[in-house]
Amino acid sequence: LVAAGYLSHDVKPALVAFTHCTNVSVSALHLWNSAYVALSLNGCSDVSVSGVDVDGKDIPSSEGVVLSGCKKASLKDMFIKVSAHPLSMENNQGVDIQHAITDTGKLLTGS
Repeated sequence: LVAAGYLSHDVKPALVAFTHCTNVSVSALHLWNSAYVALSLNGCSDVSVSGVDVDGKDIPSSEGVVLSGCKKASLKDMFIKVSAHPLSMENNQGVDIQHAITDTGKLLTGS
């Protein structure tokens, strides 16, 4: 997949991953025990993620949602319980985050 250009070398494995997709909608999904990333969105546009619960606290280095190089993304009503990074964002445009929280009560924001 890397040689064909579908994945880049720096993308970690994920339970659910979208790369260079448009009009992505992920809703009412429970992601448990991911070895690395639970949900990865890389280079996507017009993204809607709502009602997603991530539970990977017992897995070392588990990450919740990774949003990289995306345009116009809405993340809302999410609960993320992981051992490393609940939300990682890099080089995105137009990200709106509402009602996203960790198991420690930390409200997730775009900064």
